[in-house]
Amino acid sequence: MAVVMDADVEAAEAIARRMIEKVRCQQVAVGSSFLKITLDCGIAGYPVHGQTGKQLIQRALAALDLATAAGRGTCVVFDPEQEAAMRAPQRDASREVF
Repeated sequence: MAVVMDADVEAAEAIARRMIEKVRCQQVAVGSSFLKITLDCGIAGYPVHGQTGKQLIQRALAALDLATAAGRGTCVVFDPEQEAAMRAPQRDASREVF
């Protein structure tokens, strides 16, 4: 899901955190079981994190990847230091030969 809003990064982060808390309180009935819903958010703001829609989406997705890796119900704002990680090829340790 992408949310586009006219807000600064701090306001967007505050809104995302409120959304995470609202969703965290929800459960979905599946048969006789209840599942908890979680939400992770990645945020990138114009013009701080990108000048084009493509850049903003790429950077928000990079932040979302970090949020997802950090655990459920997490919000991460893109950090320019993540740029290097976006460009670096991913190592596959299982293919390394010693």
